[in-house]
Amino acid sequence: MRLLNISATLTMLLTAGCTAYGEDEITFDCSRSLCGCAMERAVSVAMKFSDSEGEPLAGAVLVCHDNGSNLGTANPDGLLRLSVVGDATPGCGFQPRCQVAYLRKKDGSWGRPFWFARFVRGEDVALGTDRVERVEVESEKPD
Repeated sequence: MRLLNISATLTMLLTAGCTAYGEDEITFDCSRSLCGCAMERAVSVAMKFSDSEGEPLAGAVLVCHDNGSNLGTANPDGLLRLSVVGDATPGCGFQPRCQVAYLRKKDGSWGRPFWFARFVRGEDVALGTDRVERVEVESEKPD
């Protein structure tokens, strides 16, 4: 009987946590993370690609390794702006749908795969001889 009461109490808490988490909120409250509510988010990212000498990688295509889709093409200055879609949860933060990406350079060569998800979350990543610089990252409201 006591186990039943504990189970019922936990169910009520989890349900309350999920319903208390409104779609209009942008920040998460870790005290509500028990329910694991995931909300779709889009994060605007501007990045700049350059080679080992610092020259822009104009026309480089950012490719998602996970599904092979093109995420965008760098302009003549090596700059690429895109909206990264993913899920955000109170316990895990933002998780982009694309976890690993790589560059397909204008000359047809391939860059080394890198942790795109970590880059979007603000961590440093390695591209081998090429460089990626975070120019801007801005969160958007949920869809």
